[in-house]
Amino acid sequence: MTVLLASEALPLPSYRSWIAEQERTLRQEYEWSGLRAALDRQPAESIYPAVEFAALEQAISDDRCLQIAYTSGVETIRGFLVLPPGPARRSPAVVYARGGSLDFGSIGIGSLLDFVRLANSDYVVLATQYRGGPGSTGQDEFGGGDVDDLLNLIPLLRARADVDPRNIFAWGASRGGMMTMLALRQGFRPRAVALRAPMLDLNETARQRDDMRANFQELMPDYPPDPEAALRRRSALAWAQLLPPLPMLLLHGDSDHRVPVTQSVRLQTALRELGRSVELHIYESEGHLLLLNRSDYLNRVCDWFDKHRTN
Repeated sequence: MTVLLASEALPLPSYRSWIAEQERTLRQEYEWSGLRAALDRQPAESIYPAVEFAALEQAISDDRCLQIAYTSGVETIRGFLVLPPGPARRSPAVVYARGGSLDFGSIGIGSLLDFVRLANSDYVVLATQYRGGPGSTGQDEFGGGDVDDLLNLIPLLRARADVDPRNIFAWGASRGGMMTMLALRQGFRPRAVALRAPMLDLNETARQRDDMRANFQELMPDYPPDPEAALRRRSALAWAQLLPPLPMLLLHGDSDHRVPVTQSVRLQTALRELGRSVELHIYESEGHLLLLNRSDYLNRVCDWFDKHRTN
């Protein structure tokens, strides 16, 4: 049984101090992608406008953006709950699967700004940091027992009077795409799915990136005895035929240095051959985070969920 243990408000730095930190982080990320010139034309304050930061501050002040703790088996997991403004009502909901591992790529202010965007379009957003992530107990297994941390958000949503259980959606990013696919294979049935730069072929990733191969070896308990089998178990491209026939939106940058866009292209091809509903949007001169096209990316996610809501 999954139990919500606590919820608490989140302290925020000033917008100026946070945006200065983001400027440094984004510069490093986009230099790695060979997109520094594009980032110079679009500084961090235009990617994350002050008005959106103010909306996040308001959501926190209104107790609509909360850090939560919940149980997942014997572990205590941290996550976030973001609610729509106005009186409580039965709203559609989104289960969000983050990328990265441990502290890297964990949910922070940038993600919360995205969640508030969806919440202001009448969605309840519930997200997990996974076991081993900030504030959570346990060990991150990168697609092992931590998939339960994602699945255990679903009963929390279904228990809420302000959530319409017929309209629960899945949204994942990078490693979160892998996590969402594993959750679907284990029985999660959202109305529709939206994935940003999903990790779909981990054997390919391990061959191309020494840093990720080391990460897999460190985190996956089943990796040392049979690396190829461990990675295949986590690679949706190896078992696309086992995925449920749900509408799926894939969004990917053509200059992604972390997860090549070809993984999304291959999944689109595989799902179409199976007669599934799948759309792929590729952003030109864009990296892994899609921040140069953040507003369009978020609008497409929200529109996709709106399109597949049931009345």
